[in-house]
Amino acid sequence: MININKRLDDKRVKKVLVFDTETTPLKKMEKGEGFDRDQVVFDLGYIIADKKGNKIIKKSYLVDEIFTNTELMKNAYFWSKYPDYLRGIGEGKFIIKKWLDILVELQGFIEKYNITEVYAYNVAFDMEMLGRTNKHLRGRKFGLFDDMSVNCLWGMSAETICQQKTFKRVIRERGILTASKKYLSTNAETVYKYITNNWEFEESHTGIDDVEIEVEILAHCFKQHKKMSKGIIANPFNLAKI
Repeated sequence: MININKRLDDKRVKKVLVFDTETTPLKKMEKGEGFDRDQVVFDLGYIIADKKGNKIIKKSYLVDEIFTNTELMKNAYFWSKYPDYLRGIGEGKFIIKKWLDILVELQGFIEKYNITEVYAYNVAFDMEMLGRTNKHLRGRKFGLFDDMSVNCLWGMSAETICQQKTFKRVIRERGILTASKKYLSTNAETVYKYITNNWEFEESHTGIDDVEIEVEILAHCFKQHKKMSKGIIANPFNLAKI
């Protein structure tokens, strides 16, 4: 889907890349084993937009080498969503494509729109998964974003939106806390609920749907006109203690 907003073809408008991944472990996880970081990307969604949230490019891909391997996909935490993905393929929401072809196309968009800034909500995890996938499928380091500013939207949200007195009050009143009960919830779903006042919203956990809400969060962060840390931020939930 190209030229969602044709005004953004203006080269004077700064564009950024927002992306999200869904992954599956390379081995079956047994009960009680905990989280396995040896995972690969099967779903990559991304949007190219300006910092006000206006979109020009939206892409949603399923990685052919991973998604069509049913035994590997059965390891996924969201394996129950597999039928939804199959329906989405039929409806044109998702496109199955080889990993290298996905990267080549993305590189072309980065060059065409002079993208120098990349954002993801939990960017530390997403960047690690891109690296593991590229290593698994191509035997080499993922370097597509090497010369770009890679930033944690979660940290940016925690430093701006989640510092608002109203946010803290509402989240406390609603009891939306982390599992440890030491921190206010600052995940993408909670922040999106707050900025839209849609408390029934539930994150779909598909790449492109999650990116859609993250673009809105990004625009809301920049709208605050406050100082935000850039780069990869470790444990951004620490910024929102009760």
